[in-house]
Amino acid sequence: MNDLQEKLESVAKQVRISIDQAKFGSEFVEALMAENLRTASIAIQYALDPDVENVTNGQLIELRNKLGVAQITLFKKIPGDIIGYRSTDPDEIGMGTNNWSWWYNSFQELFAQKPVSTNRGQSMPHYWSGPFEISTANPVNIEKWGYYYDGTTNYIIDPYINSNQINHYNNEIGPPAIVAKLLEANPFVEEITVFNHEIFGTTPKVSKNAKNETWVHLNRRPILYGNYTYQNHENDVELVRNSMETETIQSRLMTIDNHTVYKSFIPVKNNEIPYVIGIVSDYSIIQSKLNQQSRFLTLTIFAATILSIVIAVIGLRFVRKRKDNAVQATQETYIHEVNELFTAIRGQRHDFLNQVQTIYTLTSMGKLDELKQYTSELIGDIRVINDIIQIGNPAIAALIQSKIVAATDKKINFSYAISDLDDVKLGVKSVDFVRMVGNLIDNAFEEVESLDEHNRRVQLTIRAVGGYLTIHISNPGRTIAPDELDMLFKAGYSTRTDGQHNGLGLAVTKERVQYYKGTIHVHSSEVDGIAFEIKLPLTKAN
Repeated sequence: MNDLQEKLESVAKQVRISIDQAKFGSEFVEALMAENLRTASIAIQYALDPDVENVTNGQLIELRNKLGVAQITLFKKIPGDIIGYRSTDPDEIGMGTNNWSWWYNSFQELFAQKPVSTNRGQSMPHYWSGPFEISTANPVNIEKWGYYYDGTTNYIIDPYINSNQINHYNNEIGPPAIVAKLLEANPFVEEITVFNHEIFGTTPKVSKNAKNETWVHLNRRPILYGNYTYQNHENDVELVRNSMETETIQSRLMTIDNHTVYKSFIPVKNNEIPYVIGIVSDYSIIQSKLNQQSRFLTLTIFAATILSIVIAVIGLRFVRKRKDNAVQATQETYIHEVNELFTAIRGQRHDFLNQVQTIYTLTSMGKLDELKQYTSELIGDIRVINDIIQIGNPAIAALIQSKIVAATDKKINFSYAISDLDDVKLGVKSVDFVRMVGNLIDNAFEEVESLDEHNRRVQLTIRAVGGYLTIHISNPGRTIAPDELDMLFKAGYSTRTDGQHNGLGLAVTKERVQYYKGTIHVHSSEVDGIAFEIKLPLTKAN
């Protein structure tokens, strides 16, 4: 029942939207018709004598045929009334209008050369066109009239079009056509009815003309659009009124002529004329359709579940493969840095005998000045190695040593300061630390390689501060725009134009930093160059 109610509400929403759209289209078409009728009125004025007494019905018939309008009537003002004085329709000759309510008031305003004040129809200078309405002279017709008076004649010019044109519009794009199309598109709906809630259930006011013909004005009809064949009048009147008063949907399962139907009444209040949409559905058809949809939904869910499992398995394998590749690349980087350290140490051990022999020879030859200079250089190299060894972390020591060797080859002044690491643990894997810091140092080296030799400097600072390992790397270079700074950490982005860089280093660095709940920031200025700062949570040593 809930599914059915939702479907009927959806149809009601379509009806409401369609009626609003049809109303908008109707207003647009009415405006075009009104403009065309005004043009016809002006043409009639130029063709006729300004005195109605000098105009014949035959002239009006000739103008009607030329202009393609349905009929033409000239209204004359007499004491106490405004009557049809000349017309192509004999039924309108002598027809009074003083009982036409606001229509009669509009005629009086036209004769007084005042703007028509009613908010119905279309008003223009010296002109007013009434809305679609049933013809008083011929109640079987729905017509559109235009009334023109600019003071140069003693009569109002009234050309109008008949119901054939209007019915064609309604049958194509009007509300009746919309209702028919919705019924066709929703086979479970038996009937759609748009109720005039103020009139439905009451006796509508009947109008009467001189020929004693009666009719009900369009806006006073109890059924505005659609059919009303599934009638349970007493219950329907109550449901229509309750739905509008409570502004809620009223629904009821009913049996009409041995046929079980489900009726819903949906109120629509935000409209010039509030109305209630009644929708009737064959309950047995709905139940069958819902059962079919339930089976289809079950199969769909089953297929979607199987597909989701397959996608999840493939996704997990892909992620695992990517992870293994990242770990392998990180291990290779770490091993490379350690090998660089061991190579440097083996080289120094290999050179040790030569250095001792050189010291002995200089001593034997008594060249003390040369001996002092040589031993000073040797002590400097040993101090560098000692400083590295005192770092106390093999990973950092290996990284620093390998980058010193690389900086020397590239004639880069690489300085570092590492402190406050004696009583803390890194909190990150050594391979990840080498990956992150190594990428930043390599980027800094690449940036300064193109500078003059005296400007090739890179500074590295590693400190434990406030529970975080702070890593700061800076170097001179070009100023990077703010929008480009945001792009630096995107995979595949590189400032190098020589095709020698894949743009993955900084992206991997940021990913690893975020993995360890750390932060990474980059700053660039014309004075200080570019600087990266990483903060990683530390693990306290026991």
